[in-house]
Amino acid sequence: MAQPGIREALYLGGVTLTRGPSSVQPTWLKAQTRDRARDGSLYVDSLQPVAGYPVIMAKLDLSRAWDSLCTADITALNSLISYGGPIDVCFWRYVTEAFYVASGTALGGSLLRRNALTTVTPLPPGAAANYPVLPVRGSGASFTATLGTPDATTGVTPWTSAVTSAGETATITYAPVYRMYVAE
Repeated sequence: MAQPGIREALYLGGVTLTRGPSSVQPTWLKAQTRDRARDGSLYVDSLQPVAGYPVIMAKLDLSRAWDSLCTADITALNSLISYGGPIDVCFWRYVTEAFYVASGTALGGSLLRRNALTTVTPLPPGAAANYPVLPVRGSGASFTATLGTPDATTGVTPWTSAVTSAGETATITYAPVYRMYVAE
């Protein structure tokens, strides 16, 4: 399994950059509100627009900085800036998405992003061993999840399993490819 931090070259818009950034600052924006009532009760509202989507929807704002760049990376970045997006971005860090699955139904749902192992080409050496898809049941037991074909427009990736839910929250941990827009 991969160690914390970035161990692979950054993948931006179909290009694997030669030099890594000096800093990567991810900020997660969750579609969730938490409000306290006068009596101290906590009310939590989460957006779940479609059945089978994760329990908490989140959007990523990603900032990167470089101390120095080589000519090939400058050319690639200038091209991406001129294009604006959307572009594919993979910085090889795991995310975990949680899915509540009702009792008696097969475990399954929709990952919000594409799996890097099936999207990034060519893959960095050892990527398959370092970034496997890790599905876990609510009991903590692992299971086999089958990823479907991502939607061409949204990148949402369906997943299924032959395992029947006991009314539990299953998690899928994977290295995603984000679809993002460029801001200078």
